Amino acid sequence: VTLNIDRPRYENPVPRLTLQDVTCYDNEGVVRLDHVSFTAMGGEILGVAGIAGCGQKELLEAIAGLQPTESGSISYIKDDGSREELLGKDPLSIADLGVVLSFVPEDRLGMGLVANMDLGDNMMLRSFRKGKSIFTDRKSPRKLAESVVDELEVVTPGISTPVRRLSGGNVQKELVGREIAS
Repeated sequence: VTLNIDRPRYENPVPRLTLQDVTCYDNEGVVRLDHVSFTAMGGEILGVAGIAGCGQKELLEAIAGLQPTESGSISYIKDDGSREELLGKDPLSIADLGVVLSFVPEDRLGMGLVANMDLGDNMMLRSFRKGKSIFTDRKSPRKLAESVVDELEVVTPGISTPVRRLSGGNVQKELVGREIAS
């Protein structure tokens, strides 16, 4: 298959994320990542593909701070050129460093969204820490849910519909929309 896609080139790409010799094992001791190294540049979209069980999930989880790694280095490169080591940090510690990551898991209803909650409440999962009082802001997540439904054309009876009642594609749109908006 020949794919001739005209894409604009990103001007002056800057390294943003560097992995050096990252190695991970699963619970049974099977190697899932074997000395993986690459650099992701600012302004580019890096796709990771492969058949199920070949380490894509573990790679993304390691970057997000969800997967323990045996060895290697995962560095985030800031605007000033300084590096922050992400390896060994949990997702909250990574966020506290100012690193903005969005993780869209393959198990959307098990890890990404809460199946019994509605669309608005699932949007709140990403923003509840931004509240300034002891009360939860429910208006902003509802507005965001309406925006995602409109912009990504999510087929749903309404934002009060539990996510488990949506088709797989619409669940994916909802999750990706939430992550893009954050």
